Amino acid sequence: MNMAVLAQSALDRLGERVTLDFEGQPYTNLQMMNWSQRLQGALLRLGLKKGDVAAMCLINHPMVFSIFGGIFRTGATAVPVMFMLAAPELRYVLMDTKAKCIFTDGFSLEKVREAA
Repeated sequence: MNMAVLAQSALDRLGERVTLDFEGQPYTNLQMMNWSQRLQGALLRLGLKKGDVAAMCLINHPMVFSIFGGIFRTGATAVPVMFMLAAPELRYVLMDTKAKCIFTDGFSLEKVREAA
């Protein structure tokens, strides 16, 4: 059993409900599940598979939960990376973990490009 299975089980058992309020915007467990499932499909089409590693270098945002979910649903491992790392430090993490992909945002995009 993994986090994706637990999230689906909770949704089935409890139904749709607001599970997060971020900066005044409510998000439901069903919304996050749908985003996770869509991301899972995209990741599978791109070749991410069980046993692979996907890095995440993101600032705080509700999509982080869905990204974790999408990665876990593929059977891959999610590796959160501190967004404040410098490009050489990030490069070391990516090489050490053998990450197949990395999720980022506008805040870290240039640094991630440099590290990759």
